[in-house]
Amino acid sequence: GVHVPRTGATTTAFVAGAAAAGGSTRILTSGVHLSAEGLRLRGGLREAIRAGDLDKIRVLVSDGAPLDAAIDLDRCGVQGTCIDWACVAGHADSGLLLLELAAASGDEGLARALAERSEEALWWAAGGRSRALLEQLLRRGGPATACA
Repeated sequence: GVHVPRTGATTTAFVAGAAAAGGSTRILTSGVHLSAEGLRLRGGLREAIRAGDLDKIRVLVSDGAPLDAAIDLDRCGVQGTCIDWACVAGHADSGLLLLELAAASGDEGLARALAERSEEALWWAAGGRSRALLEQLLRRGGPATACA
């Protein structure tokens, strides 16, 4: 698994952490790499996750919302995965759905890459907020070092 420092993580830190740990080479992409449609879908997905709207999440992912796009977790530039954002917003069920949708996408590395880079979610779930999400993140390759 990949261990990224819990505070001040950026997309660059995710990539550096993955390379240093020999983890997945899949990179979270920042908004500048997305098309206008990708940006619209990412914004819609971010809002659906914040609201815990599982039906809207399904629709947006079906429409092509990028699950591997980095999402700002706060106003200080800390970025994370869509699963991190689900946990920041207090919606473990959204995080579980996102992992499920990633696994069902046909992109074998997507769910693993998300699990490897969802350290905020792992810390959140390990804090007793969602045993089911914790188990799924670890099962799919989440950074076990975050629980040490």
